[in-house]
Amino acid sequence: MHFTSMLFIFSMLISLWLLKVAFSQNKMIVELKNQDERLKIRSVKLDERRAAEQQYNSNMDMQVTSGISEVQELEKKVPELTLTAEKTKTQNEACQEILKTIKGELDSMQKEQAKVKGVMKSLPDTWKKEIQNLKTQLLARSPICSFVKKNPKAVELCGFKSSKP
Repeated sequence: MHFTSMLFIFSMLISLWLLKVAFSQNKMIVELKNQDERLKIRSVKLDERRAAEQQYNSNMDMQVTSGISEVQELEKKVPELTLTAEKTKTQNEACQEILKTIKGELDSMQKEQAKVKGVMKSLPDTWKKEIQNLKTQLLARSPICSFVKKNPKAVELCGFKSSKP
């Protein structure tokens, strides 16, 4: 009996051990399935990221290519624009010289105008005095009239009253 009990205990231990191995394998299978799902999800994400990076790199390559072509076109225009800028600079300098000359002439003309205005302000008073003097002379009797009393026309011009009817 001892042997059968030992065999029974031993078979129970082996059964328990096999049960434990079976549960462990089942648990490991579940963990591996979960890990497989996580890896699949991660793989999908990485594929999407790789595709996005490839698209981004493709876009960057196109932008670099278009940028290089634009730079080359602009580099072709640089000599022409440099000549235009030099011409414009020369024209600007010439215009500045002409402007300085014109400003100098304008300043001298403004000074002359100020002088003329000063003279013109004083002229009306002088002319008024002269006109007043001439009016006074016109109203006054001319000294010549005292010498020309014999000529009838002169007498008439001098304003003498003739004694002849």
